[in-house]
Amino acid sequence: MNAIFSATPKRGRLVFDNLIDLEDYCIENDMIGLTIHIKHASKISEKQKMYNFLHGPILDYAVVGFTNAGYEMMDKVKALYKLKAEFGKEVLFNTKTGKEEYYFIELSKAPKKRLLKFIQDSIFFLESELGQRVPDSQEYKEMILKNGK
Repeated sequence: MNAIFSATPKRGRLVFDNLIDLEDYCIENDMIGLTIHIKHASKISEKQKMYNFLHGPILDYAVVGFTNAGYEMMDKVKALYKLKAEFGKEVLFNTKTGKEEYYFIELSKAPKKRLLKFIQDSIFFLESELGQRVPDSQEYKEMILKNGK
């Protein structure tokens, strides 16, 4: 069983953020040897977390949903392209031709608010149209730890 606990070193000792869960884990695994892996907690911006969520669970479930809907040879690139075609386009008025033209937004350069709208629209589409329940990021991490990818 894998578990992740957050802690901060203080005067040569680890101070755990959630001591109750740590104690519960130790009680459940009494007398079982553990390998402990320690790494620095990363400071990831909210936009980067959103981008990671998009390229993790959302695209994983999009591939499954599109495949179940009959699309062949679906992968994350194609799934992202289909989602961008549906929810990641903007209209630009071309003054030379006098017509409206559509273009894909660049998600990595999109403002946080626009990226959030794209993610929300994609999740709603996956759940309502393709029947895929997209787990939240914490639930997804626990699934990966428990089952592997």
